[in-house]
Amino acid sequence: LAALSAAVNPPGDALPSPQELQNQYVWAHKVRGASGIYGFSGLSLLGELLETTLEQSTSIDPALWLKTVGILRGMVEAFQSQLEVVKTGGNEDPAVSLHWKKEVAALLPAPSADGMEGLSLEYLLPTIDAEVLSYFAPEADEYLQTLEVLTNRLRENPGDAETIQSLYRTAHTLKGSAHTIGFKVIGDIAHPMEACMIAVRDGKIPMSSALLSTIGEAVGAIRLLMKRDDSKLEQLRQNVPGITQTLERIQLGQPVGVPAPAAAVASEPPAAKVATAV
Repeated sequence: LAALSAAVNPPGDALPSPQELQNQYVWAHKVRGASGIYGFSGLSLLGELLETTLEQSTSIDPALWLKTVGILRGMVEAFQSQLEVVKTGGNEDPAVSLHWKKEVAALLPAPSADGMEGLSLEYLLPTIDAEVLSYFAPEADEYLQTLEVLTNRLRENPGDAETIQSLYRTAHTLKGSAHTIGFKVIGDIAHPMEACMIAVRDGKIPMSSALLSTIGEAVGAIRLLMKRDDSKLEQLRQNVPGITQTLERIQLGQPVGVPAPAAAVASEPPAAKVATAV
């Protein structure tokens, strides 16, 4: 973080060039990874935004470069402020990261529909080694079964702190496992799920039927992704962004409609056991 701060704030109030900042994405990548390892999803998102902006700095419109540097400086300062809160035993504020996510989205060139990460074939059905996938699939299924069991418990007892923490840990572990093997879309669905549970745990938002129903939809979408059926691409292109955006709105405390219960995708009913997320 100190290296990033020095890079975006060179001596004498000079304006760093895109070329000077591009290679600094390595530091942002390290910050992002460290935050994720310790379960700070908001700080991890800030690190991801820094990494993306720095890595793509040379493609940003030169007319927006002064604004870009201001946003980079703002994100570094926001990270430092959030880190100070965490160091004193406080909780990070996910809304801070979501604010900067909108700022960064306005900077980067909009991709075409075919190349948009959320729509592309490679994003939804990534190329993954068959052996790696054979290990990941049963692990992921166990986590999905756990999520279903835990959401059912929370429908009966929305204030159960232990269940809330277990759901957070399961989403966090699923996210990490998916990102590790390159199944990024699953991690990207689990990420806002995890962030919502942090917000519930920390008392920033209430447990709600809308949240539980959306988690159910997320589980259904992940099961569909795990089938790796290209005939379901159009369905996934609609469902995945809708689910993640709804979770982000819930995390911010914005009102959302209660989605219909997710259709069962698994061929067998979920097991009653709960996986241990580590």
